[in-house]
Amino acid sequence: MEPIKHNSKLWERKQEGGVYFIFWCPACKHSHGISIPRWRFNGNVVDPTFAPSLRLSYVNPETKVEHTTCHLTLTDGKITYHGDCPHELKGQTVPMQDIPANYGF
Repeated sequence: MEPIKHNSKLWERKQEGGVYFIFWCPACKHSHGISIPRWRFNGNVVDPTFAPSLRLSYVNPETKVEHTTCHLTLTDGKITYHGDCPHELKGQTVPMQDIPANYGF
């Protein structure tokens, strides 16, 4: 099923039990998704706010240690990267960016 493209920065995909909002992460250089109703959403598709924060991680299979790959808060259309992010935007707030036109799911 094709996503609903609310605008160039926020897409929506219907899923069982709710919806999944998709946005571009300029730090990771790929999309992230937020599931509703698991996260709260202010209903504004232009300047969205989702709560609580989104933290992506993985567990190293050998050491069993969990590592954060991205941790952000999306508020009023701005992405704030938390201090535990491993990438160059750690501690910064940036506006949402367009999802690349040729990006596919």
